[in-house]
Order: sequence, then C-alpha cells, then structure tokens
Amino acid sequence: MRTVHHLRFILGFLCAAALLVSVGQADTFRLNNGTTLTGELVESGSNDANALIRVGEGQFERVPWGQFSQEDLKRLQEKYGRNKRILEAVEPFIEVSAEERAQKTEVTIKPPEPAVEALQRERAEPKRGFFPSFFQSGVGWFVVLVLLAANVFAGYEIAIFRAQPVPLVTGLAAIPLLGFISNLVFLALPTRVEKKSEEDLAYEEQLAAEPQKFAVPGAPEAAAEAAATAEVRAAQAVSGPPPETFTRGQTTFNKRFFETKFVSFFGIARREEDRRKTLHFKTSRGAFVATRISRITASDIHILVDKGGGATQEVGLQFVEIQEVTLHHQ
Repeated sequence: MRTVHHLRFILGFLCAAALLVSVGQADTFRLNNGTTLTGELVESGSNDANALIRVGEGQFERVPWGQFSQEDLKRLQEKYGRNKRILEAVEPFIEVSAEERAQKTEVTIKPPEPAVEALQRERAEPKRGFFPSFFQSGVGWFVVLVLLAANVFAGYEIAIFRAQPVPLVTGLAAIPLLGFISNLVFLALPTRVEKKSEEDLAYEEQLAAEPQKFAVPGAPEAAAEAAATAEVRAAQAVSGPPPETFTRGQTTFNKRFFETKFVSFFGIARREEDRRKTLHFKTSRGAFVATRISRITASDIHILVDKGGGATQEVGLQFVEIQEVTLHHQ
C-alpha cells in the first residue's frame, strides 16, 4: 500500500510540474479587436493564413496573422525567426517605419579602388589638344628631329643642284617651319652660273669677230689661204688649242658624259699628246686640277690631283657637286 501511495505522489508531482512548465511557456497575445488570448503557438499546426494557439489541455484556437498586434508580430518574428514558414507569414503584416525603411534602402558607397580612382581622375581632367600632347611625348620629339634632319639634307642637295652656298641653304633649312619655305625658294631659283674669265670672253669675241672663209680649189687666193691656215695650225701647235669649258645647265654631268668626252684621261699609260692635257673642276667644295680619272661610278667620279714632287692624291667628287669642267691643252 505504501508503494502505491508513493507512485501516486510521484505522478501527481510530475503532472503539476508539467502544468507549471506549460503555464510558464504560454504567451499573452493582444488582438486588434481588443481581446487577449493566452496560450502557446504551435509551430507545426500554423500555416500561411492562421496561427494555431494551444489555450489549454486539448484546446486550440486558430487566429489569423492579421489579428495580432504589431508588438506581438515583432515578438513572434524574433522568437520564431528560425521557422521560415512562420517568418514568411508574419513579415507581410509588420508595419515598417520611415526610419527603418531608410536604413534598409540605404546604399553604402565603398571608396573606389586605386585603379578606378586614377581612371576617374584621368577622365575628369580636361583633354589637351593634338600639338601639346604631341610635343609632350618622346615619340613626338623623335619625329620632329627626323623631319628636321630630312629638311636639312634636302637643303644640301638643293644647294648643290642650284650652285648656291651650302652653309647658307642648310643653315636656313635647319630653322623650323622657315626651313621648308627657304628650300622651296632656293629650288625655284635658276642655277647660278659662274662668270667666265676675261681670257675666255676675249677668245669668244675673237672667234665671233673673225669672218668665216672658204677656199675654192683653183682660185688665186687658194695658195694664200692655205698658207694662212698652216700658220694658224703652227701657232696652235706651239700654244695649244683654246680650253673647252662645260658648265652645269648647259651640260649634264654624268658617267656617260665623262666616258665619251674624256676617254684619254682613263688610261694609266697615256699617249704623248694627251699627257699635257688637264681637267679643271669647279665644285661647291673648291677647284681641283685632275691629271687622270682613276675610276667612275653612276653617282660620282674619282680623279688624281697633282700634289707636287710627283705625288698625287685621289679625290672623289659627286656629279651634283660639279659646277664646271674645263679641258686645258698645255
């Protein structure tokens, strides 16, 4: 009997403890219609539309989520936040204040990365013109120097072609912008021809003044004319024929001209009558007296110049440098 009393006491104690625990877990809900409801939310029995509340042993009530007050909805959201179904059912009925809405929609702007910041700064800077950008780069200055050197070289070629002073033409060509205009001006000028010496002018006047005479065979004057011709030839044999002068503008100085006109100057062993002949060159570098032509190419000629004492020196001349060539019979 004592054992049965002990069992009843234990069962009663357990029931009282369970009741106390259930009462301790119960919540009091204030509904929008002014009533209150005390009970425990049953998670497994609640759905998207209604909440299942256990109000007593074996007693349940279904309450729409919209009937709960804002405080109870927020409390349920915080308490059952791990239950996705209850959380999705409660959130649509919770009113969000303007401050909370601003905090949720606030966008945090992160500082830009260094590469992005540099790109934005470059885009914000005003664009420079073509010429400032061109002269602020190494490639731009290299192009300018190449063009300047090409213009100076063109001025050198123009000075030789037009027989103009080389330092003057190349010096003006080295001036930016002005050098291009000066090259055009010198190129448009006619080739400058050196004035002939007084001896050459006198000889030409003498030839122009002498009338041309023709000897008729059998005529009385034939013997006298033949005697005069013999005297002239004898005088020429002593003093030699007059010099022959070839100037640029009237003559094209090239390889063919020298090979056909001065054949006797190419041989190493020259004939006796050709050894007294010399070629006088007037060039932009000065005057040269040649005794022999050592070699010739398509663009220049190499001559042997007598240095005295039987010594000779080879000098190379470009065809564009030559202004005048005179053949002297010594």
